[in-house]
Amino acid sequence: MIPPWLTERLPDSLTALKAGAHPLLFTGPKGIGKRLLAEELASLRLCLAPVGTTVCGQCDSCHWIAAGTHPDLMVLEPAAEASDSTTEEEGGAESDPTPAKGKKPSRQILIEQVRNLLNRIELAAHAGPGRVILIDHADQLNPNAANALLKTLEEPPARTIFILITAAEERLPVTVRSRCRRVPISAPPQVAGLSWFTQQGVTNADVLLRLAGGAPLRASAMNETDLLDRWNKLNQDLSSEGIRRLNWDTTPEALTELCLLLQLLTIDVQRRQTGAARLYGAGREVDALARQASPEQVSDFWRVLRDIRGTLHHPLNPTLVRDRLLISFDRLLQGTPVAG
Repeated sequence: MIPPWLTERLPDSLTALKAGAHPLLFTGPKGIGKRLLAEELASLRLCLAPVGTTVCGQCDSCHWIAAGTHPDLMVLEPAAEASDSTTEEEGGAESDPTPAKGKKPSRQILIEQVRNLLNRIELAAHAGPGRVILIDHADQLNPNAANALLKTLEEPPARTIFILITAAEERLPVTVRSRCRRVPISAPPQVAGLSWFTQQGVTNADVLLRLAGGAPLRASAMNETDLLDRWNKLNQDLSSEGIRRLNWDTTPEALTELCLLLQLLTIDVQRRQTGAARLYGAGREVDALARQASPEQVSDFWRVLRDIRGTLHHPLNPTLVRDRLLISFDRLLQGTPVAG
C-alpha cells in the first residue's frame, strides 16, 4: 500500500505510462516516495488483470512481483544502493560486477551494468503485457553508461517501458533528459505528511519531518537512527566540546549526517540574523551564535559544508575531511575567519 499522496498521483502517472512515447522521468526531493510510485506503476503494467489503478493481487505476475522474482521487472541502480533482494538471479537489478576484494561497491551506474541490461532486453519478454525497467538514482549514470543507454531510451524494444528516478535532475546528462517525459513529484503538504507519519506510531514526528525537509519517507529513515538524539544534544551544547562528544566516525554516511545537522543549524542562524523565526527548532544557543557571528562568517561556513558534502563519496582521507569540518565549526564559534 503506497502512501496517500502517491495514490493521488497514480491516475495521471498511469496515463503517462500507457502513452509510451517516451521513458518517464520521476523527479523530486529525496524521501518522498518516487521509487514506491514507480514500483506501483510497474506492478500495474505487469498485472494480468488490473482494475483501474489497483492490481488484482492474484495473478502469476502479482505473485512474482510480491516475491521479487518477476523476470520482466528489472532494476538498474548503483551497487552501493542495491539491496540483497535485487540480484539478477531473483529477476531484479543488474548489479555492479562483484567488486574486487577490499573494494567498495560503486556509487555510480557503470557501463557493464548497462551492457548486461541491454543484453537481457534483447530477449523476448517472459509473459504478459511486456517489460518494465526502473533506473533508480539515474543521475549516477556515469558518462559511458549514459551514452550506452541513449539509443535504447530513444527507441526501446517493443512493449518495454523505462522509468527513470532521480532526486538530482540537474546532474542528468541533457541527452538523457531530452529523451524522457518529465513527471515532477513534490513532497506532500505538511498536514498530510505529518498525519501519515504520526499514524506510524512515531513520537516527535513533527521535529523529524522538519529535519527531513518535509519528506515523510526520509523522516521515517531518520527515525531508525540516532540522528534526533544527536540533534538534541548538539543544541543543548553548541560548542567545540559538545560536537566532539558525539563521537562522529568517518564513514561517508556519518559525515553526511554531521554535515546535514550543521547545515540545519546554519539555516536557523541565518534566519535569526534576518529576524525570522527558527525553522528547525534549534535551541537558544543558536540565537547567541547568530548575534556573535557575522553574516559573512556564517555564509563562509555554509560554503564549507556544501563543498565537503560534495566530496564525501570521493576517495579522500575521511579523517582529514572530518577535521576540516570541525575546525571550520570551531572558527565560526570563535568568530574568526572560517575559510582557509
